[in-house]
Amino acid sequence: MKTENCTDTHQNLSLFREMTKAIDHLYNWTYDTQGNLLYSDCPHEHLLHTLFFRCGFFEKALLYSDSQDAPYALGTYMGLSWFAVFEKNNGVLCRVHLLGPVLYAPVQEDQLEVFFRSYEENGMKFSVKHQMIRVITQLPIIFQKQFGQLALMLDYCVNHRHLSYEDLQFLVDQQLDETTETAPALYRDTHKNFCGLMEHLRLGDLSYLEKRNSSDSVHFCLLPTNAAGIRVPLRAMKDSAVIFISQCANAAIDGGLGPEVSYAMADRYIGSIEKNRSALELTSLMSMAYRQYTKEVYHIQHQDHHFSPEIQSCIDYIDQHPEEKLSIKELAFLSGYSTYYLSRKFKSETGTALTEYIRQRKIKQGALLLATTDLDLEAIAERLGFCSRSHFSDTFHKQMGIFSL
Repeated sequence: MKTENCTDTHQNLSLFREMTKAIDHLYNWTYDTQGNLLYSDCPHEHLLHTLFFRCGFFEKALLYSDSQDAPYALGTYMGLSWFAVFEKNNGVLCRVHLLGPVLYAPVQEDQLEVFFRSYEENGMKFSVKHQMIRVITQLPIIFQKQFGQLALMLDYCVNHRHLSYEDLQFLVDQQLDETTETAPALYRDTHKNFCGLMEHLRLGDLSYLEKRNSSDSVHFCLLPTNAAGIRVPLRAMKDSAVIFISQCANAAIDGGLGPEVSYAMADRYIGSIEKNRSALELTSLMSMAYRQYTKEVYHIQHQDHHFSPEIQSCIDYIDQHPEEKLSIKELAFLSGYSTYYLSRKFKSETGTALTEYIRQRKIKQGALLLATTDLDLEAIAERLGFCSRSHFSDTFHKQMGIFSL
């Protein structure tokens, strides 16, 4: 095994690290056998270092290295993965080099919320959790096979040997050729995420848009996948944009927008797709279309009502903040009315008591969360401000006309 060439190893590592800087947010790490961090080029070093160790991956890497020395992929069920490359001297481990983490497929923020729930219950601060989510959503998306090839390059720089992809070992994630196949989990996640997006659109859910800065793009995970065999990435993304905008148009019609308006909008957006747009421009275009359709549905659902500006403002605030603790006192303050006068005026103009309207909006949001997230009833009840799971279940039953959950 390696007893020399330390200078070559150092030079090769430096070159590899410089080359991988061409891939945004792809990070290199080096640890000693005690888990002390010797090198990192990650600006979020503490967060990702902590995640790697809390997942138990360093101990698993050491255990693997006792009998093996090929690069080892360590990952979570979400496709969040690192590759470990082992530097040994006369068969004795002296350093562990890491590459990553990366994602094998896009991941949604609500998936990360679920993933980190147990960490939060075990002491992770709320602010740290959301920092972690922001960092992870910025990680590069690299197919498993391509990521493995980068690990082989790193192994060559460290150990001066030529290995093949078949030599790599994986802790989790099935090995498949992602140039011709797509993991079943990606299809399932695509369907789930897509259904959630379209349900928000059908409801004209402005609160969903408000959670994102206007400059942020909506995250998409759509057909066609790599299994379609489209070898030009920009062509595949244009096809994704056409499919997505078509589905937005149909969801908007379900939400009340007329077909002549909805399909005319779709034609304009689809015509714009073919104008030699870059991947960034296409993502922005899809996000723009989604936002416009959602707003159009919202307006069409409210256009037949002629409320006073104060009551319309009150309705808008409730519709856009269904998960907040909404009180008549706070709404009265926002409208400039007393609680008594606001309650009377709201009932007079809408025909519904203000407390009842708030309850109805929260139940509608609960139905959306049940359909589009993995949250259980207790978590949804707490998120919406209900005093208990049973209270939420009973209220849901009465409003939606279904059996108690």
